[in-house]
Amino acid sequence: AALLVSLTSASVVLASEAEPWKKTGALSTETPSEFKNIGIMEKPGDKIDPSITFMDDNGKKVTMGDFFNHKKPLILSLVYLECPNLCNLHLNGLTEGLKKMDWAIGDKFDVLTVSFDPKETPKMAAEKKEAYLTEYARPQSKNGWHFLTGEDAQIRKLADQVGFKYRWDEESKQYVHASAAVIITPD
Repeated sequence: AALLVSLTSASVVLASEAEPWKKTGALSTETPSEFKNIGIMEKPGDKIDPSITFMDDNGKKVTMGDFFNHKKPLILSLVYLECPNLCNLHLNGLTEGLKKMDWAIGDKFDVLTVSFDPKETPKMAAEKKEAYLTEYARPQSKNGWHFLTGEDAQIRKLADQVGFKYRWDEESKQYVHASAAVIITPD
């Protein structure tokens, strides 16, 4: 499927680096080492491998190709479900924006929320899905918003194909990542 555009993008700031100028008394334009190779590299026109596999929020094995069969655009968000910061802000903002649309999820488009943490489970995905569907308040969208989990190799393959660069930070015990909603066309 062709990638069109990233809708939002923002970087996570580790608590220890939130105000680096306090250490030196000066602002810096240099990217802190913690954020090198982190971000979103847009890839308009690139294709997604339809054979990439995940587990859906019901514990069923699915492929990316399963979602292209609906012949609808997809809004893809790569998040981790237990993220203490940016992922919840991203999903909250996405949900609020979608609530303002006349079209409902599942009508003319679907939403894929894919965890990039291979330790997260379909049960966790189901719980997160239920919370966001409750907030979205359009129960008819249940079959159009998919929360997926998967194995590291499959997650990284999808992340690479959409230009999503992230890494685990052992010191903070959380992922360092950006945030984006990527529109994917059915072809």
